[in-house]
Amino acid sequence: MYMNDAIRADLDEVARSVAKDGIDELEVSKNGNILDAIAKEDLPARIIADESTDLPIERVLTNIREAFVTVVTANFEQGKWRFSDGASKFNATLADPVFQQKLDERLEGFYKGDILRVKIKTAQTEKANGKIVTEHTIEEVLDHQEPLRQRTLLPPNS
Repeated sequence: MYMNDAIRADLDEVARSVAKDGIDELEVSKNGNILDAIAKEDLPARIIADESTDLPIERVLTNIREAFVTVVTANFEQGKWRFSDGASKFNATLADPVFQQKLDERLEGFYKGDILRVKIKTAQTEKANGKIVTEHTIEEVLDHQEPLRQRTLLPPNS
């Protein structure tokens, strides 16, 4: 189990309490029998170093790109919308104040199938427990387009 990063991170989190001032030892017992104990002097260096920095152990990757998206679900009150980029559906925060104001003032509206060209920021955070959390933010709506329509091959009969 010690080779599993998620389990190891959880165990480190428990042991980290021993690194705090005023706590000298942590004992795990069952029915009055001590199963295991760890003292401050037994802590691995990584836990002591982590505790001294008081910073969470995580890494963040951020990417900003342009994309075409369609609106699956709009949440006008809380700003969390659901979009599709053609390959997958995802939740995103709509953080474009200009577009939001146009929506509020009814200067902008959309219909099923409309396409938004947006600047989207994706932030992936690798947590200390090994989990990856992805958050999307629509930073700017660059263009609002109707879906392309197929033209008729022949002109209508008159």
